[in-house]
Amino acid sequence: MTNSLPDAKLFRAYDIRGCAETLLTPAAARSIAGAFARRVADTSERRIVLGRDGRLTSPTLHAVVRDTLVEAGLQVLDIGLVPTPVLYFAQQHLRCKNGLMITGSHNPAGDNGFKLCLDGEPFFGDALRAMRDEITAHPPKAPGGAITEHNLSTAYIDAVAKNIRLQRPLAIAIDCGNGAAGTVAGALYRALGCEVTELYSEVDGHFPNHHPDPAVASNMAVLGETVTANGLDLGLAFDGDGDRIGFLDEGGTRVTADRQLMLFADHVLAHHPGAPVVFDVKCSRRLPAVVRAAGGVPVFCRTGHANLKRCVHTHNAPLAGELSGHTVFADRWFAFDDALYAGARLIELAAAIPEPASTLFAPYPQDPSTDELLLPVDGANPHRITDDLIAASAFDDAEVFTLDGLRIEFPDGWGLVRASNTTSSLVLRFEGDTHASLHRIRDRILSELRGVAPDLPIPDHIIHADATQAIED
Repeated sequence: MTNSLPDAKLFRAYDIRGCAETLLTPAAARSIAGAFARRVADTSERRIVLGRDGRLTSPTLHAVVRDTLVEAGLQVLDIGLVPTPVLYFAQQHLRCKNGLMITGSHNPAGDNGFKLCLDGEPFFGDALRAMRDEITAHPPKAPGGAITEHNLSTAYIDAVAKNIRLQRPLAIAIDCGNGAAGTVAGALYRALGCEVTELYSEVDGHFPNHHPDPAVASNMAVLGETVTANGLDLGLAFDGDGDRIGFLDEGGTRVTADRQLMLFADHVLAHHPGAPVVFDVKCSRRLPAVVRAAGGVPVFCRTGHANLKRCVHTHNAPLAGELSGHTVFADRWFAFDDALYAGARLIELAAAIPEPASTLFAPYPQDPSTDELLLPVDGANPHRITDDLIAASAFDDAEVFTLDGLRIEFPDGWGLVRASNTTSSLVLRFEGDTHASLHRIRDRILSELRGVAPDLPIPDHIIHADATQAIED
């Protein structure tokens, strides 16, 4: 091995991601693509679907990766600039089990990354780390490599349009955040029969209007203004590569992804009685109750799109999702996270009733809850802090779950502390029956956190964190 090998910081829990200027350089991309090509060559086929997002560095990385895969003897099915769900769809449509998507998702504009699929499964975690340890400075070469180009956007739109039926046309707004979803979303929803107002559909890797992350409420401010000012039925927002969704009702009110899952669970379980529904540990405690009431089995999983899909396959679940907005339908669709398709399912449900879209969510409880809160650890190890908190746990009056960090369930609410797998941060979230419950749980958990990490500065916005959702009386 040599010093030119990719930095270990690139290898995250779910995928490869980091600064394109200093970490995911063309040389690093070449080494990683070569190592992954070896894995593909060991499968039953030597084909791989290759796509990219609209980031400024994606064309260069795309060219390097494509050439490396061809030199390794693989048949590259190049689908060009697409949202990540179209790459997953292409694997189904082209019957190819391997895929490589060049995308930085919702990371800062200067970052980029790879999402990998091997032999029909997400390639992540221990397998990804093992591949990193085997990377050499000289990627393999083998005969037989070739490139064929495919435009899958039309086939994808046609497939969704055949899957979705609207009982009445809706007027909607979409915000693609200048990400790759803009290449498909407008045409897709018009194909369903919607009147579509588009915001920021032009692909621009500078992200000049706002950061492409619908999990942050402020990123949907203009979308909300557009919906309310024009009397539209609803609004949809997408992250940088189109696999995470945000939703606004006709009043511009944001409906969090875990509350969207409550609606989806009721409708999916009507066709799959007794089936499991999978969701990550950041989701509301009200979601398991809704799943049980609908006759389903709630299943918690670790956070992360790759973990989510693996859990769907393990439990044969027809539906899964996480708070960040990744949503997986194995019911009527292909069991991959697809925000564009999730948006189509929301539109279908909204079009099935004569009342406004907000009516869909009226049956589902919404306790005071914070958004996901990121607490930077300034060079400390967030996993070590979480482990220390678990070891020192003094929550005798609560149920403690350690599937992914520490989730503490009190009779009147819950709190979460887990290590982020994508940033050097702790992730916190709090929810209570009342604001007072939320505050008590927040203060209790922060006190325990100070006990194991006394030198960790906790910003005021976390110390005073309150419900960020509009709570109905």
